[in-house]
Amino acid sequence: MLNKMIRAEEIHALLPHGQSMSMIDEVTQWDDSQITCISKAHLRKNNPLSDGTPSSTIILVEYAAQSAAIHAGLLQEEQLQEGLVQEGLLQESQGKTLSGSQAAYIGSLKNIEMHQQAIANSVSLISIKATIELLTSTGAIYDFSAYGDETLLIEGRLLLALPSSSPPN
Repeated sequence: MLNKMIRAEEIHALLPHGQSMSMIDEVTQWDDSQITCISKAHLRKNNPLSDGTPSSTIILVEYAAQSAAIHAGLLQEEQLQEGLVQEGLLQESQGKTLSGSQAAYIGSLKNIEMHQQAIANSVSLISIKATIELLTSTGAIYDFSAYGDETLLIEGRLLLALPSSSPPN
């Protein structure tokens, strides 16, 4: 089942970054297994990931991580709305989700393939697709790809991890 488009205001509520660091402009479609987002952040003069020169495609890992975090947050919201989360699981995962103010971090990257070295100045729209492989209360694994217009720029796998709430030993 495909769900509704999501605009910037809702996206900002799902990410702890704040508006200036949010690289995702819109969610065009999502379901239980994947999300597709679009971005024009590479064109913004105030993009914190750009120095004014053509950006390396490696910055799109952050776009993919934000897309994945949005997807995980949407899944959790959907489960809560549908009442699918059992009481025990809800208590266990409160404050341990990939949405809201709890920040997730890129824990690891695998199988990164940069098909282009830089995002061309002529690219008008970046499309990011993230497909979930695993979601737990402590993190998520996603495969992702990012396209500049119709050209594949980068693809790979990322792990989003939540920091442990217990102090280190």
